Amino acid sequence: MDSVKTRSQQRRNSSNLRPARNTVQTLAVFTHTMPRRMGREKSLNSCIQNTENSLRQTIRFAKPPIPLLAAAALLMVLDAISSLLTPLVVGLVTADILGQSKWESVSQQYLLFSWIGLVLLQATVRYASTQQLAHAAASTSARLRLRIYDHIQSLPVRFFHEREHGDVLSLLSDDVSRISQLLTQTATQIAPHLITVVGATIIVLSIDPLTGIAAMGIMPLVLLVIRQAGRAASPLSRTLADRQAAHASLAEESLRLNQLVKVFTREPIELKRYQNCNEELLEAELRHQRINNRITPIIQSITSFAVIGLIWIGATRIEAGSLQPAELVSLILYGFILFRPLHALGTTYGAYQSALGAASRLAELLAEQREPASIGSIPFQAPVKDIRFENVSFAYPGRTNILTGLNAVIPAGKVTILLGENGIGKTSLIHLLLRFMTPKGGSIKIDGVNLEDFELSSLRKQIGYVPQHVTLINGTIEDNIRYGLVTANDQAVTKAASIAMVSNFADELPKGLKTQVGPSGVKLSGGQKQRIALARALLKEARIIILDEPTAMFDPESENTLVKQLGDSLADKTVIIVTHRPALMELAENTITLLPAKTASGCP
Repeated sequence: MDSVKTRSQQRRNSSNLRPARNTVQTLAVFTHTMPRRMGREKSLNSCIQNTENSLRQTIRFAKPPIPLLAAAALLMVLDAISSLLTPLVVGLVTADILGQSKWESVSQQYLLFSWIGLVLLQATVRYASTQQLAHAAASTSARLRLRIYDHIQSLPVRFFHEREHGDVLSLLSDDVSRISQLLTQTATQIAPHLITVVGATIIVLSIDPLTGIAAMGIMPLVLLVIRQAGRAASPLSRTLADRQAAHASLAEESLRLNQLVKVFTREPIELKRYQNCNEELLEAELRHQRINNRITPIIQSITSFAVIGLIWIGATRIEAGSLQPAELVSLILYGFILFRPLHALGTTYGAYQSALGAASRLAELLAEQREPASIGSIPFQAPVKDIRFENVSFAYPGRTNILTGLNAVIPAGKVTILLGENGIGKTSLIHLLLRFMTPKGGSIKIDGVNLEDFELSSLRKQIGYVPQHVTLINGTIEDNIRYGLVTANDQAVTKAASIAMVSNFADELPKGLKTQVGPSGVKLSGGQKQRIALARALLKEARIIILDEPTAMFDPESENTLVKQLGDSLADKTVIIVTHRPALMELAENTITLLPAKTASGCP
C-alpha cells in the first residue's frame, strides 16, 4: 500500500516515457487511425444503447406514482400556458400606453389587473407543482429503495461474498436519488417545455413570420450541441457511479475495521488508500462536470445572441414600417420564453446522464438471479428423517473442489459431531444443508427427497443455526434472542436465555435483557455473543439444530455447565455440532469425520 502513487506522480513518471513512444505512436496514426476510430465509434454507440436500455428497465422497475406525476405535469402545463399569455398582455399594455392599441374597448386598468392575475396564477401553480414533485420524488425514492432492498434480500449468499457492502449501500442511496430525480423532476418538465416552445413559436410566427423563422433557426444548433456532449458524457456517467460506489465501500470497510486499523497502526496507510480513492472520484467528477458545465454556457450564449438578433431584426422591421414597437416588446419577451426551455436542457441533460450511470448499475443488480424460493414445491415438515449426503461435491467459484464424493448419513433425532481439520469443508457442508450454496455434484436428501425439492422458507424455518462468526443486530439482548422467533412470549425468551447461560451475565446488568449490545454486539465479549446466538437458535424450536463451534469462546467451566443444561433442549432433535472441544464431544451419539480425501468416515 505504501508504494501506491498518486495520480500526479503517475502522470509525471509517464511523461518521461513519451519521447521513446513518439515514433511508434506516429506510425500508428497512419496505419490504424481509421479502424480504431470506427471501433471507438461502434463501442460508444453500444455503450449508449446499453445504458439507455438500462434506464428503460429501471423506469419499469421503479413504478413511479403516475397520478402524482400527472398532477404535477398538468400544473406545469398550466404554468406554461400562463407564461405564454403574459407577453401578450404586456404587449397590449405597451400598445395602450403608446396610443397604438387595436383593442380600444379594453381598458388599461383591465389589462393591468389581468397581468397581476397571471403573475399570481403562476406563483400559485408553481408552488403547487413543486409540492407535487417533491411528494412524487420522495414516494418514488421510497418505493425504489424498498424494491431494491427486497431484491437484495432475495439474492443468494454468493452475491454478498462477491460484492462490497458499500457498493450495495450506494445503490440504495446515491443511485436511487439520481434515478428518482430524473423520473420526477426532469421527466415531468418535458411536456411543459414542449408546450412553451411550440406555443411561443406559433405566437411569434403570428406576430411576425420573419422573426419567428429566425428564432426557430437556433433550435437545431442547440440540439446538435446536446447530442455531441451526450456522446462524450455517456461512458463517464457509469464510471462516476462506479467510483462513488468504490468510495463508499472503502469508507464502510475502514469504519467497520476501525479496531483492526488501530491495533496495527495502519492509520497512515488507510489514509493513503482513502486519498487515492478520493482522487480517483474527484477526477471522475471533474471530467463529468467539465462536459456538463460546457452545455449551459454554450446554450445560453446561443440563445442570448438569438435575442440580440431578434431585437436587431425587430428594429429593422420597425424602420420599414412592418412592425409596431409594442409588438417588438412582445417578441422580445416571447424570445426569452422560447429560449428558457432551451436553457433548461443543460440541467435536464446533466440529470439524465447521472441517471444513466445509476440505471446501469441497478440493471446489473436486477440481472442477479434471486435465490430460488422453491425449485420444487414440497413443504418441509416435522418430524425430520435422516439426512443423507450422496456423492456430494462442492467448490467455490474459481477454486478446486473442497468436497469430492462425500457420502455420509446424519441420523434423525440424534447429536452428530462433525470433525475434520481446518479448511476441509465442515462449514461448507453446513452451508449446503442451509442451501446457502448448491452442490456441484451429487445430492443431499432428507427422507429420500432431494433438498432442492423442498420449499426454501419451510426448510429454513425448521433449522436453528449458530454460526462460527456470531452476528448480532444493534438492539437489546432480548431483541437479539427474539430475532429467532419474533412472536415468542416473555417466558420462552427467559427460558432460552437461561439454558444458553445468557441470564448469568444479563442479570448482573442494570437493564438485564433490555441492555443495548451496540452495533454488531461491540459492547459484549465473544463468549457473551455466542450465548445470545445459542439462545436465539433454541428459541426457534426448530427440528434441526446446527452449532458451528458454539463454545469456541467459552471458558471450560461455563462450557461444562452449558453441556449439562443442553441435554433436555436437544432431545428428539437432529443436532449437528462442529467442534473439537472435549466437553461438547460428550454429547455425541454419532460422529462424522471429514478426511483429506474429502470423503467421510462415520461411526454411531
